[in-house]
Amino acid sequence: MSYQGYSGYPLAQYGEPDRRPAKVTVLAILAILFGALASLGGMLSLVLVSALDAAEDLDLAFGTLRLLAVWSLLAGAAEVFGGVFALQGRNWARLLLTAVFAVGILVNVYSLVGGSGAGTSIFGIAVGGAVIALLWQRDSTAWFTRDSRPLLPGQYPGLQYPGEYPGQYLGQYPAQYPGQQP
Repeated sequence: MSYQGYSGYPLAQYGEPDRRPAKVTVLAILAILFGALASLGGMLSLVLVSALDAAEDLDLAFGTLRLLAVWSLLAGAAEVFGGVFALQGRNWARLLLTAVFAVGILVNVYSLVGGSGAGTSIFGIAVGGAVIALLWQRDSTAWFTRDSRPLLPGQYPGLQYPGEYPGQYLGQYPAQYPGQQP
């Protein structure tokens, strides 16, 4: 599928927008896998915190752990959801994955500044930044925006030639337009 410019030459395109780039496939599958693991970890943490909360009387500590478990559960579910629809090329799924990974980067920066888990925080920041960068490269963008391209100036939906307007030829198209080579 290529769009024609006014001169009759095809406009430049980056990659093949109808074919999913391999990096999008890999990122979406990894988001699904790690999102499922995060959701599972969030559920197990929530069960564990609830069981320990009944035995101990440390409301603030268990409240914080419960909040982190719920965040892990929700972020994991968002990653799975975003990964599934990123495979289909939905642009809102790319935005969802970008938001989840951006929040993950912020959490890792906070953890790094707080002095806990420097190795895992740096790894989390690097992975989150790489995922966001790969989701917004040209071929990835072509994949996610292939169905939402605006029409070129002078084109209307369903018309084949630039510069046409509805009812111009009443169903009979001329063999040649001015300025075109035979």
